[in-house]
Amino acid sequence: MKWTEVKVETASEAVEAISNIMMEAGASGVAIEDALDIENFESDLYGEILDKEQFTHIKEGAIVMAYFPETTFLPEILPFMKENILRLPEYGLSIGKNGMTISEVVEHAPTVLARMFRRR
Repeated sequence: MKWTEVKVETASEAVEAISNIMMEAGASGVAIEDALDIENFESDLYGEILDKEQFTHIKEGAIVMAYFPETTFLPEILPFMKENILRLPEYGLSIGKNGMTISEVVEHAPTVLARMFRRR
């Protein structure tokens, strides 16, 4: 299945609000990559699967990615998203760089299933 990914570069404090705007616009799901996830990472007594030093991540801000089915007519919903994101500073939220990119993503179900069920 083909999806359209709408990616917004923003400040960490705005990720929840932007995720909500994207879901209201009809996104089937969102993903968030936030620099603070690594910055605030703490080890515990039981060990970690993630080696903080080896993990590649963004250095500042956050990226919110929304996924829309290929049948979604983006010219109708992008103005709604942009307008609502630009209003977030009125509520005290920094929107950071506020860069938006759009790309096509192809999901290959057999590949995804193979990864899920491969033997270890």
